[in-house]
Amino acid sequence: MAITLVTSGSVDNGTTASLNAQLGLSASILANDLVVAQFSFSSTGGNSFIDVHDNNAGGAYTAAVAATNNTAVGQWAGIYYFYMAGAASSLTVTASWSVSNEFGALTASIWRGIATSNPVDGAVQQQLLNTTNPTSTSVTTTAADLVVGNVQMLNLTPSVGSGFTILGSNTSTLLFSEYLIQSAAGSVQANWTAASDSWTAQMAAFLPIAAVANLTYEDDSFAPIRVPPVDPVVSIW
Repeated sequence: MAITLVTSGSVDNGTTASLNAQLGLSASILANDLVVAQFSFSSTGGNSFIDVHDNNAGGAYTAAVAATNNTAVGQWAGIYYFYMAGAASSLTVTASWSVSNEFGALTASIWRGIATSNPVDGAVQQQLLNTTNPTSTSVTTTAADLVVGNVQMLNLTPSVGSGFTILGSNTSTLLFSEYLIQSAAGSVQANWTAASDSWTAQMAAFLPIAAVANLTYEDDSFAPIRVPPVDPVVSIW
């Protein structure tokens, strides 16, 4: 089963102070669809990460790339995920933090065809100062992985990387998200094009549902019946 995007969306708080970024999504959502949340929020005032959750799953999301503060950029960023417990027609995803601040943003996407246990096939982040073209690189083990990338910029708006499709463009907070379906296992780089800036680049790869192996069997229902030879019986009178 190929991985497909069910729906996605973004919310950017910009200069509105809040304790969270909250996004509503509407779609025909099925059990075991995977929700991926890519978020960022200001670290001003000793702000810290609390969790990502939604109104359906009933628990906190799991880190693919744990929320990390880049002190040079002044923003936390992370990539988290959760499986849908059942079918739904809508979902509200919330990323929460401890101090009401400006510049919180969230991009959430729902995917079908992701492996239903231990889905992460690689995750990485990189933080650099005054460097061009943000990148994060990992090595996957399986073809047809979903690869999602984040970049949190300090000042600039980047262009989406080669081969990737934009998922979220939060231009006030400067959080940008992209994805691709990898054609073959191996090295993969979530990349962006930008002039020199400070940034946090993150990437997570998710495994597809494994293909069911073709099973073969030998049908011998029409094989000839072999009767063992019978010794002749001689009767003497």
